[in-house]
Amino acid sequence: MRQTAGHRQKGCPAPGRTGTQGKDTGESVNLTFRVRPPRPHPPRAGVCALLLILLLSVDATAIETIPLDTLKRHLDAREIHYPLKDKIELRLDRNRRIIFTIFSPVVVVNQVAYRLPHPVVPTPGAINIPVAVVRVLATAVPEISGLASLSPPRTSPHKAIPPIVALEGSDPLEPLPTPDPDSLQALLAIDRIVIDAGHGGKDPGAIGHRGLKEKTITLAVACELERLIKRHEGLTAVMTRSRDRFISLGRRARLARETRGDVFVSLHCNASKRRGADGLEVYFLSEAKTEAAAAVAARENASIQFEDNADGYTIEEITGIRLSLLTSQFLKESQELAGSIRTSMTRAFDRMTDRGVKQANFHVMRGTMGSMPSVLVEMGFITNPKEAGRLKTSRHQKAMAKAIYEGILRFKQTHERQLESPGE
Repeated sequence: MRQTAGHRQKGCPAPGRTGTQGKDTGESVNLTFRVRPPRPHPPRAGVCALLLILLLSVDATAIETIPLDTLKRHLDAREIHYPLKDKIELRLDRNRRIIFTIFSPVVVVNQVAYRLPHPVVPTPGAINIPVAVVRVLATAVPEISGLASLSPPRTSPHKAIPPIVALEGSDPLEPLPTPDPDSLQALLAIDRIVIDAGHGGKDPGAIGHRGLKEKTITLAVACELERLIKRHEGLTAVMTRSRDRFISLGRRARLARETRGDVFVSLHCNASKRRGADGLEVYFLSEAKTEAAAAVAARENASIQFEDNADGYTIEEITGIRLSLLTSQFLKESQELAGSIRTSMTRAFDRMTDRGVKQANFHVMRGTMGSMPSVLVEMGFITNPKEAGRLKTSRHQKAMAKAIYEGILRFKQTHERQLESPGE
């Protein structure tokens, strides 16, 4: 078991309880996560937006690079993209493959990892690979001819790049096992689910019928969802909060990135001045298409008013850089995840209004863009007397958690089937 920041946190309430209403002490957030051993690559967004600003502001010509397309043509390789993991594979044949990770200097050649002097950096219309990859390939795949022609002449000789035994920090990076049909699928599988119980502590969220608080419902459903995920072999649940504590929106997103989540699911309850408003809806991050969607985003983003220092909003930190570079690869996956959860929820609650999949600009998902597919689930209207009455019952909370869980599983299965036949 690995602990984040060396602290511990109380777990979710026991089954049958609807969460706690304890006073928020204003102390720093303490968290413990059940996590799997580190993957053989560095966190995709652990250095946060500042690193991205530096990388994207560097003139690509200042570093000797080769366009990925040039390398692919020279090697006569098949190019395969894995956008959920920021990875690109050049497959020479069944047993020879080269795997690059966007914004990472690590390249895996035939299941052995090497660290290049510079990271792989995308620019408009191209992905640039450090020219040092030529030296790696000359060592790892010596049978490939003509590699020298890819490297610009230098007055001093290049030094060979040996396999790396460790990345920055203390986690060892050993050569990967002998290739087998499942190795890449295991590396790219979706198995860490970040569950975000909306609001908490001094931020009650929406106040519904008879004083029911949104923060209470979201925590109860999150804890039920965590229990379901823990029971599924191979899946790990990461909770942004497991009790009634206030956590800033930026902090939630950072936790998702730092724990290397594969998907991010934020749980909320809807609200309206119109008591009759009802139904389920699921959002993914984009600019709102309707006034209603914009209103939902504005309400959920209002949590910022409870923050002493509204930090961590990656969207502001990286204003001016190519946001599409960070978001486009996960936009499709986020929409698919939202659709899968929505389908599962509407099947489980066929008497509730299906408000569909929508897009809006939520702060909490801004911080996970470029890192993982992210959705926000509105589980019903807490201001509707009938829906509020159901939302506060343990039976309904368990059914809601199960529906969301099944939607996540369906998305996971679809993604992993695509890995079995990439590019088709």
